[in-house]
Formats: sequence, structure tokens, C-alpha cells
Amino acid sequence: MRHVPEEYRRAAERNDVRYMDAWASVIAGLRQDLSMPQARAAARAVTGLIGSAAAEPRARRLDRDGYRVLLSHMARSALGLSARISSE
Repeated sequence: MRHVPEEYRRAAERNDVRYMDAWASVIAGLRQDLSMPQARAAARAVTGLIGSAAAEPRARRLDRDGYRVLLSHMARSALGLSARISSE
């Protein structure tokens, strides 16, 4: 983002903070043992995990529903939640 005008970079950063705060609030509700800074860190980690996995070109070869279930399982495991696999 170095080449993006400062105004747009700041707007993108504000949006990113709001997005992560929204996820952190959900995570804090599910994991009440985490502080809000810990929930924010968890949100960053899990969205990075899912985002990078979803961007993997070879993922297109996988069954869409099966891949969704797998990524859901991975996210729940990363958050220390029940990692039950189902077809939710």
C-alpha cells in the first residue's frame, strides 16, 4: 500500500480495524477467557489462515462444500473451540 495516496491508505486501515474488531467481538463472546487484545490477535490469525487457504489455486480442485467444512473445522480448532465437522 506504499503507493496508495495517504487518504486512501488511512481509510483502508480504519476499515481493517473495524473489520478485525467485529471479528474480535464475536471471538471474545465465544472465548470469554480471552482479553480483547487476545481476541483481536486471534481474529487476525484466523482470518489470515482462512484467507490464505481460500486463495490457494489448488483449492479449486476440492469439493466446495467439503472445503468449506474443512476450513470451518480448522478455524474452530485454531480458536480452541469444538472442532466438530458437520455439514452446517
